[in-house]
Amino acid sequence: MTIASTSKLAALRIATIYALLAGSWILFSDSLIEALFTEPAQLVRASIIKGWLFVAVTSALVFVLVHRLGQQLLTGQRKQGELRSERRRATQLLESIADSSEDAIFAKDLAGRYILFNRAAGAFVGKQPDDVLGKTDAAIFPPEQAAMLAKIGEEIVRDGQATTHEERLATAQGERVFLATKAPLRDASGAIIGHFGIARDVTEYNRALADVRQLTDDLHATLHAIPDLLFELDANGRYIKLEATAEQLLAAPVKEMLGHTVSEVLPAEAATTVMAAIASARTHGSDYGRTISLPLPGGLHHFELSVACKQKASDGTGHFIVLSRDITARREAELELRRNIDELERFNSAAVGRELQMIDLKKQINELHRETGRPPAFDLGFTEVSSHERHAG
Repeated sequence: MTIASTSKLAALRIATIYALLAGSWILFSDSLIEALFTEPAQLVRASIIKGWLFVAVTSALVFVLVHRLGQQLLTGQRKQGELRSERRRATQLLESIADSSEDAIFAKDLAGRYILFNRAAGAFVGKQPDDVLGKTDAAIFPPEQAAMLAKIGEEIVRDGQATTHEERLATAQGERVFLATKAPLRDASGAIIGHFGIARDVTEYNRALADVRQLTDDLHATLHAIPDLLFELDANGRYIKLEATAEQLLAAPVKEMLGHTVSEVLPAEAATTVMAAIASARTHGSDYGRTISLPLPGGLHHFELSVACKQKASDGTGHFIVLSRDITARREAELELRRNIDELERFNSAAVGRELQMIDLKKQINELHRETGRPPAFDLGFTEVSSHERHAG
């Protein structure tokens, strides 16, 4: 309640009390005098005394009421002054907080004029806050951006709802991207009298985020380009993550592997080998060369494991990266090569045996020729040279 309304009510209260007292005095005092006095002279003196008493009583009453009114007005003025001081302190505190913020903080009235513009906002647009107060966006931003900001403000006032969105604006530092949160500005009665906002410069954050996304995309592309199966397991052999371009080489569907251990997914012998590799990697940091065999729909496949410790806690636990390379074709090639070598050795053995038999037969024929006095039929000098060389050796 304002001082003006309080003073009106107090004046009305005084007038009402005075009217009631005066009316009651006139009504009852006249009746009392007529009952007590019958002589005209006595009536005149009594009326004079009654009049002076009325003046004294009403004067005292008016003094008391006016004094009380004055005290109430003084108290009201003091409270109003204290309230204004509190509001000024709150406003100064708000302005101090706003000016200390690195985010742009602002407020506009219903006409779109700035009524609050902190230092950070001034730095972004290259103006002093006092030069912006009372102006609209048209005096600060290019026409297209000013129209966009004005439209957003009108929607906030119309809908009465807060909104958060990105805005790309021309600033004194060049084009910047802001994450702006805006909401209706209301008075003490709740009526909307404008809107306010807080805008944070997220230009560098967005660039860093784009770089991270690019790195993530490159990493995923690299992982997908690797033909090997890639797993992340914990110390208990539980599948945490996996990357597989050839899912037909997995021992089970992805959803049946993630969250499960190798003992639950792989054959017992293969699971034992994987856990032994993890134990070795936990101690030495890595483990290479172990192989496992898995019965898959396409037949029996062989895999070579490479295990490295990803992170290691103080208690020795951690996660492990397991690279599983399909060496089935290499294993089959090695087996085929071994079979060919064995076959070649058998062939060579057979061929060398036949050749030795032929040499012995030729020697016998040459011996018969010598006995009959004829020259040898076959030149076997190379065998004698080889024999001499072997003896010399």
